[in-house]
Amino acid sequence: MACLFTLIGRSIGLALAATFVMAISSAVWAVNFQTTALDSSTYVDTFAEQNAYENLVPLILPALTAALAEDGRANPIPGTIPFEDIINNIDQDDWQEISREVIPPEYLQTEAERNLTVFFEFANGERRRLEMSFSTGTLRGNLLGTPGEQMINQLYTALEPCSQEQESQLQRFLDGEAGVDFPYCKPDSPDLQRQTFGVLSDAKNELANDLPDVWNVRERRAEAENISLNEVDQRFYEEIQVPAVLYRQLAPLAFLLPSASWR
Repeated sequence: MACLFTLIGRSIGLALAATFVMAISSAVWAVNFQTTALDSSTYVDTFAEQNAYENLVPLILPALTAALAEDGRANPIPGTIPFEDIINNIDQDDWQEISREVIPPEYLQTEAERNLTVFFEFANGERRRLEMSFSTGTLRGNLLGTPGEQMINQLYTALEPCSQEQESQLQRFLDGEAGVDFPYCKPDSPDLQRQTFGVLSDAKNELANDLPDVWNVRERRAEAENISLNEVDQRFYEEIQVPAVLYRQLAPLAFLLPSASWR
């Protein structure tokens, strides 16, 4: 069974879902494998009961920015920064709160429950293809709207004041000097404050514009592995449906092991 869920992780991880796999792995140990391990409602109910979506909120944007970086997108030009760097350079306790400005837990729950249902229908042979996809419309709209502006305000507020040296470094960064890093601090100069706020806002907007409207698992894997969609379908079949069938056939034998050990 551990092998099955490793394969589940590989497929879901191609589309944001590395975050969901961690939660799935934890949830699995709390249920009866024999009757519920391949039933989507097991995980839907467990996630809802444990408020898992609240805990997933801070993980979504880091996962998305990392995936975009792998695609070759989100590469900054001089005087700009990728949003991933902002997340990595602020206090993570602050990020836990700030991320909630743009990612409603209800949005995550809707996307997760729909895709968990699709995944287990495929695993159980009820679907020919693993048509998992994640809509980014709500997230993109929030990033480009008022919630995104509020998030940038909080990010800026969370920065520490600049030292004199950092303020000089900031000016060189804004001038586009090669090899100069953004110092992640609040300058004293009103003009530099305005420009710093602009750098943070531009990174947020660039992330929103880089996100596809729909994050499709099959297409993502085809691009990542440079294979056709038919080859993707065959690999998903071998990695998910075949082990799931084997599990359903072998799981009943587990109940014979205790009695055999007494002989």
